[in-house]
Amino acid sequence: MTAPNLDLIKMILTQRLVLRPFREPDAAPLFTFMGDPEAMRHTYVAPSLNSLRARLQSYEAQRKSCGYTPWIVLDRNSGVIVGWGGLGKDIEDPRWGTEVMYAISPSHQGNGFATELVQHSLQYGLKANCTGEVSAFAKPMNVASIRVLEKSGFKLAGYEPELRRNRYAISKEPASFCPSLPFVTISLESPDQAEIRHLIEELDAYQKPLYPAASHHGLDVHALSHSHALFAVARSEQGDALACGAMVLAAAYGEVKRMYTREEQRGRGLARGILSFLEAEAAGRGCSLFVLETGSLQPEAISLYGKCGYERCRPFGDYVDDPHSVFMSKSV
Repeated sequence: MTAPNLDLIKMILTQRLVLRPFREPDAAPLFTFMGDPEAMRHTYVAPSLNSLRARLQSYEAQRKSCGYTPWIVLDRNSGVIVGWGGLGKDIEDPRWGTEVMYAISPSHQGNGFATELVQHSLQYGLKANCTGEVSAFAKPMNVASIRVLEKSGFKLAGYEPELRRNRYAISKEPASFCPSLPFVTISLESPDQAEIRHLIEELDAYQKPLYPAASHHGLDVHALSHSHALFAVARSEQGDALACGAMVLAAAYGEVKRMYTREEQRGRGLARGILSFLEAEAAGRGCSLFVLETGSLQPEAISLYGKCGYERCRPFGDYVDDPHSVFMSKSV
């Protein structure tokens, strides 16, 4: 078991949400409601798309200095951006200290997403560099947000005339927080670790009996350790490795390799999460075409890739036609 390195975590999977850092393309879908005065009547309203983008970039810069900052929030089922939020310090007035802040799209309000976000953000804060109290501010008439805060363990601490808002607070003591909630972290790691070697051995033990030796194209740990290979690991909140995957970057494309989820962890969306994570990491390095080769006797894998936007294609690179192989690609 390896405790997650909070400096390296780039994605968190909760029961229904994906939490990940801000990227520039996120500003446009967020502006559809964060720039709407009616939707944001209780909080900050972005005057323009550019101002929102600059504001979110400023918040994202806190991640390295503080160890935390608000996340982009996506619906795990649809992959749609539904909000922004988490722990952070007001970029315009940081004297208020660490606070919970969030904005959820009106079309996704009322289904508990805000509560799930706030509670997981608090739990993450226990492991990050967050110290002392965590505050939250809500206008007295913002009943929905007050309900979210109270369900998450916040207590009314008083009224702040300067802000014209009630201040709610919760201490960092574990007893003050809601019960521990399950979550999964996804980050780039070295594959040259004992427990990761075990994962890859499990994958080989599953695949090798299915196909002749000539149809095996799995990379070993040495090859996966090269600088052009992005290797992702999904871990439980206790630090157990649950799943892995790789994206090997070439001049013309990125190739998905070594996707594996432990049998007892299947059905939780971990493979989809890792694939999305690897695509984003590769896209951030200038890659716009993703390809893969998978086995013809693995219908679950073929179905997953199809649901994630991959389509069947001709062999690529050094591959040749093989009845045991299915080739797929996706452009972004």
